[in-house]
Parts: sequence; structure tokens; C-alpha cells
Amino acid sequence: MQVASSHNATAGEREFLAERDTVCEEFATHEGQRRKGQLSRVEYLIVGLLVVATFVITLVVQ
Repeated sequence: MQVASSHNATAGEREFLAERDTVCEEFATHEGQRRKGQLSRVEYLIVGLLVVATFVITLVVQ
């Protein structure tokens, strides 16, 4: 990613870069929070293992 140097950027570019930084920080803060009902990595791993086990049991029973 190319970043414009602030010493040779126009006023419009500096304004754009400042706004971009603000939006990116707000997005990162918002996306970094866990939401109600969201599974953790361990929970996703457990669900995945259960799906695989169910698939294998289904193949064995047939």
C-alpha cells in the first residue's frame, strides 16, 4: 500500500488521509468487539469437530 507523505500532500489529500484514519480506527474498534451470540474460535472448532464426527458416523451406519 502506498502512503502519501504528509510533507508533499495537498490540503485535500491531508484532509482525506485524516478522515480515512478516523474511519479505519472506528471500524477496527467496532469490529474488534464480540457481539451477543458470536462464537469464539474454540466454539467454532468444537462445532466443526461435531460436524465431522456426525458425517463419519453417518457413513459408518449406512
